[in-house]
Amino acid sequence: MGGINRVRLPKYPDKEQKLNFFVDYFNYFLHFSGLMAGLELDNPLSHTEKFIFQLQTNVNNHQCIIYLKNHAEKLLAYPPSYTRKFPAYQPVRQALEAWVAAGGGHNYIKLQAPQLLAVFQALQLELSQQMMESACDQIITQVLCEHSPEEHVKGITFYTQIIATELIFRRKSKEEVRVLFNEIMGKDYRDFHYPPHIKTDEEKQQYFATKDVYKTLKAIIDFYQQPDQGWYVAYTVEDLILNKKDTFIYGNCLVCSPSNFAMKGLRARLAKSKDPAIKGFLSKRNIAVCEVKVNSVKASTAHMLATVHAVRTINYINKVLDRGVRLNTANYFFSTDRVNYGYSLKGLGQPFTLQDFDIKVLEDNAYQFFAGKNFASESAFLQYEDIYVDARYREQTAELWRYLEVMLGKGKAKKFLSGAILLDEKTFRTSRLSSYLKNIIDHFNSNANDLGITFEEQVAYVKRATNLKGLAKKIQSIFFKQAYQQMVDRLTKQRLQRIRQHYYSLLEEAYELRNADIHTGYSHDRAKVKLFYSFPILVNRMRWVLFSYIRKHPTMTLPQIITQIEKDILAKFGPFAP
Repeated sequence: MGGINRVRLPKYPDKEQKLNFFVDYFNYFLHFSGLMAGLELDNPLSHTEKFIFQLQTNVNNHQCIIYLKNHAEKLLAYPPSYTRKFPAYQPVRQALEAWVAAGGGHNYIKLQAPQLLAVFQALQLELSQQMMESACDQIITQVLCEHSPEEHVKGITFYTQIIATELIFRRKSKEEVRVLFNEIMGKDYRDFHYPPHIKTDEEKQQYFATKDVYKTLKAIIDFYQQPDQGWYVAYTVEDLILNKKDTFIYGNCLVCSPSNFAMKGLRARLAKSKDPAIKGFLSKRNIAVCEVKVNSVKASTAHMLATVHAVRTINYINKVLDRGVRLNTANYFFSTDRVNYGYSLKGLGQPFTLQDFDIKVLEDNAYQFFAGKNFASESAFLQYEDIYVDARYREQTAELWRYLEVMLGKGKAKKFLSGAILLDEKTFRTSRLSSYLKNIIDHFNSNANDLGITFEEQVAYVKRATNLKGLAKKIQSIFFKQAYQQMVDRLTKQRLQRIRQHYYSLLEEAYELRNADIHTGYSHDRAKVKLFYSFPILVNRMRWVLFSYIRKHPTMTLPQIITQIEKDILAKFGPFAP
């Protein structure tokens, strides 16, 4: 997480403010998308593709109506001022409105499926070719416009969400998008993303020296269109020995002996080196190799993605076999062809600050919660815990859904969970936003001059946790003021009902993905990416609410706790009809 107000255009103060708002809001959306209502990880293309997926794979199943309605409502909600930019959108809007007017039934969908598929595929093609470039052009137009920054906040917010979500779907990793986006906005010409015709180092330096707002924002399209490469990233695993011919494959990770045939190219690369550190990469006793295959634009982000998979694999080995083997992520070799290798023997990781929310996620441990306590709900709660732990380890939506059904009862998960987490909504939003705002204005992340305050004020805030309200008035950042206002805004009953509908809709999509995985073996990539960043945290939050009630009512059984939560949901938020 970086700071704010870091872009400088001294000759154009209004344009500087708008560009900073775009950059700061982009990073904010990247951080919170999928976690909070109003920051949904979706865009017109994703809704269109998921609608098509249902028509092609699930149209004979009556349940498809639930999922189609979700996507239809979102597509119809986009303002005409936006959708008119795409001629193929209007036939889709007309088709959906005709379906709604006919009662929104299943028979209509089955009969009209070929016609619907045709208009949706036409929109899919148009959006896939034009949506990103159109959004970037709009950002450029609004940043360069002579109107005041305040007049363009709403428009920049809208188009930034489209750009950010599409980059996440394309790269399948928020972290990779964050790194590459900040390289585009950075000051090192070597990290910038250039048009395809800019190839030599000299050409890159000349292009970078004349880089303006237009070229900078157009680089997002170059980054978006840049094809992935397949990378092999090899780590060592200490205290793990495999026979020469044995291999263990977990997802896209291969675990094997250093002498395995798969490591032939890496061994040859090491043997050619005269550097003892390189030559000795595989010479340590009692080690194995964990090689991860990932798709990425660059080696640095390939390493970042590969590390996530490698850590997950070694954690799985340790969990299942009750061992303590260790993965060395600081030193690794990488290649696109298993012949020519690059390497890092010092690591590329950046420091990571654990915030209150991160610690809360790590402490989502029911065994620890119940240890040494006398709660009547303990045995019933813990009998399902292995299902939950296994689902989180394997990151499987279907298994996480099974946990909800055995815990809450079949058919109750969507209504209960969407209501239960509302009980914690204000605390959740306030704590997360407060933590984020405090972090981005810390003197390690932001320059006091860029914020419009003195260094003494900034340091005083860090030492004494000065009230954010006072800082929001002083800090010269449209983004900061807007984010602070979102943090303190009152959550009315009407707004909470809309938030609950958002969560309920998201849970319906999780159930959609669960059914697709189980019954057809097919699932939509965009749905998987969205739910990876959304569904587990909803389950986490439900568990936090359960833990809170268990503390308040130690003599209640688990069914009684669930019933009490249901009563409180009804009393505080009223009836709910999805």
